[in-house]
Amino acid sequence: MNDYPAVIAAVNHVEPVPYVRVDALRSNRPVGVELGGVVLADSSSPVMVFETGLPTRYYLSRTDVDFARLIRTDTVTSCPYKGMTSGYWSVKIGDTVRKDLAWAYDFPTRQLLPIAGMVAFYNEKVDISRTASNLTAQRRTSSRQATGARSWLAPVCLD
Repeated sequence: MNDYPAVIAAVNHVEPVPYVRVDALRSNRPVGVELGGVVLADSSSPVMVFETGLPTRYYLSRTDVDFARLIRTDTVTSCPYKGMTSGYWSVKIGDTVRKDLAWAYDFPTRQLLPIAGMVAFYNEKVDISRTASNLTAQRRTSSRQATGARSWLAPVCLD
């Protein structure tokens, strides 16, 4: 008998992560969020959420978010570690609408209370700066970007 398929299946089997850990840490490390060169948020006091298997998410105070560019949607999602979302927003820039790029948990689980009422954006769908809070400085470096030099904006990993 040829057990080759069974051997391949055994070798390719991936064990699930034995546990999921979610931590929320307050920070004074500035974070800026842009899409297509348009500033969506700029915060000097994010809450960073570290969740097993996901990129770091940055939750920002609503006062740091430009809601003039956001359109509330009916989307609701649920996470066993964070709870049920209380809001999702699409981003409108010009005539283009990018669906459900931001969300919030107004009443998260006990472990994630620091993110209550804060807004996060999908890192993989916007540009997030994790350095100095100088979105105006980024505009000054646009000529460097045109020449291919790295700017202070660093795209974050995909989910």
